[in-house]
Amino acid sequence: MVELADTLVSGTSARKGLGVQVSLRAIKRMGAVSLVRSLKAAALKAVVAESCSGGLLAAEISKVPGASAALWGSFVTYTNNAKETMLAVPRETLERFGAVSAETALAMLENALHKSRADVGVSVTGLAGPGTDGSPAAVGTVWIGVGRQGRPPLVTRFHFTGTRAAVRRKTVQTAIALLEQLVGQRQNTSA
Repeated sequence: MVELADTLVSGTSARKGLGVQVSLRAIKRMGAVSLVRSLKAAALKAVVAESCSGGLLAAEISKVPGASAALWGSFVTYTNNAKETMLAVPRETLERFGAVSAETALAMLENALHKSRADVGVSVTGLAGPGTDGSPAAVGTVWIGVGRQGRPPLVTRFHFTGTRAAVRRKTVQTAIALLEQLVGQRQNTSA
């Protein structure tokens, strides 16, 4: 089972969707340093599967000294072909739902976790703009999936505003915050 949520992020406010408990303040506070610290404290390895961020998410995490103890690695699957080849996202999923969809974010997350055998993972797929390249999704639509081995994942749709660079930056910040929140939940349930 997958929990789907929908969150609108615009300027300085966020409208919470189903199951999403991350605030803009938390997004700004939780950064890669904090995530790496949390992963290391919990003795967890993370995997990243990213599309619209084009490697920025893994780069942000890996720039933290000691990140190799917390980051298994990354799949940068910018094209549909890369999603199919590297992460075994079914062509049928891409054709039926599109690259910018909950179903694609879920397949990316689940297959990244399976291939890497990492403990936790995050996936991002979206449309940073400025054009849509024929996608039915609106510019700024980003799906982020987070999950851990043996537990139901969470896939959330966000609508980010701003330039292409701003959408990508907000995607990275939000993905890091959601992953850190997931790691914190694991620590709280195992105590």
